[in-house]
Amino acid sequence: MPNELPPKDLKTVWQSQQPEATQMSIDEIRTRARNFDLKIRRRNLREYIAAALIAAAFTFFAWHSPSTIIRVGHALVAAGALYLGYQLHRRASSKTVPRELGAMGCLDFHLRQLERERIFLDNSWKWGIGLIPGLIVVMAGAIAAGYLAKALPFLLITCLWIGTWLWMMLKRNKRKARTLQREIDELRA
Repeated sequence: MPNELPPKDLKTVWQSQQPEATQMSIDEIRTRARNFDLKIRRRNLREYIAAALIAAAFTFFAWHSPSTIIRVGHALVAAGALYLGYQLHRRASSKTVPRELGAMGCLDFHLRQLERERIFLDNSWKWGIGLIPGLIVVMAGAIAAGYLAKALPFLLITCLWIGTWLWMMLKRNKRKARTLQREIDELRA
């Protein structure tokens, strides 16, 4: 047929179309903000519990360690876990959407929350790294106390596990930050 375009031209025409701008209602914005708030609250609760368990375990280890330097290392890990929980609360705790906000106020509030979370995720490696000095002191204490022969497999596995955990956390958080940035850009468009 003379009016049909070849398939190659159809693809070009389709790709060159401008996307339609969709308007979100205030209810949609509030629902998205509430869902985001709930997601952040649940994540933070899990992280607070994990930080408390790590702090409690390493405090127990510090209390029962035979060597002073190992005690100090365990206490530093416990403090690092508490610091991580504090930074999470300070920098990434969610805020509830005020009911009296209009459409633009609600959208601005939600955008600020998304940006705050994106910034936290981009910089989260800084707070997770606070556990490392204590672990280094524990390892140095094990070496100094002569536990290296007995503890070497455990220390190597621990270092590998922590390194893998930090790397995976960094990758996951960077991916989530990119996703949030796309959502922010979409909402601003």
